[in-house]
Amino acid sequence: MRNVFFRRLQALCLAGMFAACLPLAAGAAESLPVSAPTPQTAGTVETPPASELTTQIAGAAEKTPQAAPKNRVPGPSVTDMAWPGGTLLSPGKWFFANQLGYGHGSMRKGGHSQTNHNSKGQAVGPDGNNRITDSLKIRYGINDNWDIRMTVPYINNDIDHHSPEHDSWAGGVNDMNVVLRRKVVGLAPGQPFAVSFDVGASLPTGEVGENNVGTGAWGVLIGGGASWIADNQRVDLDARYGGYTEGAHDTTPANYFQSDFNYAYAATDWIDLGAETNVRVSGASKEDGEGQDDGYTEWYGGPKVEFHIPDWDNMSIGTAVLFPIYRQYDNPGGQLSDDVRIESMVSVIF
Repeated sequence: MRNVFFRRLQALCLAGMFAACLPLAAGAAESLPVSAPTPQTAGTVETPPASELTTQIAGAAEKTPQAAPKNRVPGPSVTDMAWPGGTLLSPGKWFFANQLGYGHGSMRKGGHSQTNHNSKGQAVGPDGNNRITDSLKIRYGINDNWDIRMTVPYINNDIDHHSPEHDSWAGGVNDMNVVLRRKVVGLAPGQPFAVSFDVGASLPTGEVGENNVGTGAWGVLIGGGASWIADNQRVDLDARYGGYTEGAHDTTPANYFQSDFNYAYAATDWIDLGAETNVRVSGASKEDGEGQDDGYTEWYGGPKVEFHIPDWDNMSIGTAVLFPIYRQYDNPGGQLSDDVRIESMVSVIF
């Protein structure tokens, strides 16, 4: 059932991206010159008149990416866990995004690779994993000082074992986050800085079961962010703390601290180039009130590119590739950890 559900999510995402490309394809087709067909003889190639070639070349030149207009604002972060710096969504505006992420991992212990062995010296336990996330994000501008946002993630994590018969799965719909944002300092002419404060909650809406990722716990989220936007550049920085009550299976999820950094440069009128990085420090979870020695620290970073659809000013498609910079895990038995993360986001504002 979970695989059917996930395939449907993928089909919907692909269908949406295909539909978004149709207007662009139609526009490109309408821009090409149309001439009546002329007879051709076998073995010959029809050459358009010189005037038509000139028209086609001129049309192609018009579609070549131009230098970005002065002070064009680059797009926001595309990674799943990042918050929107210090910016606020305009009153009455809606932001919709679908974020797809892929992570390929291996076992780690401390700061090194880890392989567990049994008494006969045979490798046992998990060997690696392939994780896919699909997150729906919605944001709404309430007024000049407040906005609200929501995230609902779905996770599909296929776990490979040294013994293939023990391969397993974990995932499902994860808990929903709802966050309210209050502006502290807003962007204005001559004021390139924005600062905001956030308070929110993690709701126990995820699937709870033996292999599901829902926690069954309530959580509180407190944080904020800052942005600097000027000269076709954008810098976003955010940080937050999350804490939880006891949830399903008498387990209390780990408290954590997360910080994200985003830099973007509007290289042309429709292409942004930049980099993103994030740090997460997690404490230990608890079972029946006892710590589980599963705390960790992760730091990832890498380049990103974002495309703004020329005819749709408020739509963008971005991708970031993140690599581990620093990883430390407390679990004595080792822990699965992403060796690479590829994250993409399609977003629209209206």
